[in-house]
Amino acid sequence: SDSHGHYADYAAGAAWLESKVRSSEPPQRQQLVTDEAKWYFWCYVVPDSKRAPAKVQAGVAEKDGEVVLEVSSEGAREIRIDLGALGVRPAEDTGEVVNEVLRIKPEAPGVKSSYSYAAVRK
Repeated sequence: SDSHGHYADYAAGAAWLESKVRSSEPPQRQQLVTDEAKWYFWCYVVPDSKRAPAKVQAGVAEKDGEVVLEVSSEGAREIRIDLGALGVRPAEDTGEVVNEVLRIKPEAPGVKSSYSYAAVRK
C-alpha cells in the first residue's frame, strides 16, 4: 500500500514493486494452517474438522548428505504431496505414491503426527 496519499510518486512505487518479483520456483518448505481442503503449491491438506484448522509442516531437508521429505500434521485427515512439483522422487517404494503424489492419511488426525521419507532430487 502507499501511505503518501495524494502526493504519491506512483512511478517510483511501481519501480520499487518491480524489484519484488517472487521466484517461480516452488518453496522447499511450507508451514500451513488451514480450514479448507485445497492445494498450496505442492501440498494438499484436508482438515479433519470444520471447526478447527489443520496444521501441516512439510518440506525437503538435507540431513547428513541425504535428502529427506519431512511432514508433520495435526488436525489433518489427509495430506498429499506432489513430489514432481516439489522436485523430488522417493528413494524407495513406499506404496503410498501414485502418479508422483504421496498420500498420507494420519491414523489419529487430532494427534500430532510426523512422517519422514528418504528422497532423491530430480
